[in-house]
Amino acid sequence: MCEDCFQELIYKFQTYQIFEDFEKVLQSKCNEDKLIILDKHKTDYLSAFDSNLYYECKTCREVWILNIPENAWRGFFLTEEKAIEYKKEINRLDKKRSFGCLLVLALIILAVIWNILN
Repeated sequence: MCEDCFQELIYKFQTYQIFEDFEKVLQSKCNEDKLIILDKHKTDYLSAFDSNLYYECKTCREVWILNIPENAWRGFFLTEEKAIEYKKEINRLDKKRSFGCLLVLALIILAVIWNILN
């Protein structure tokens, strides 16, 4: 991170207006030739299926990932390293939630079966 790119990590955009304001700052840095847009589709064919945009700072060579907010998902703007960690954490939490839902469903089914048999 340097002064030509960004000093702060954004783990989520609180509102869409905040995202739009940030997008203007990001666009101005691209127009000033401080950041370049990377085309990950040439090297990573799976990137065509995600909503990530990749930027590289010309000064410090840091790669930034912008994940665009959509509906309840609030998006993020993180360095590549932090974005990978964040996505892994989100996936881990999603697995926990899925397991919890399955557990509740199993308990409900057992309770219904118990009531039917008794």
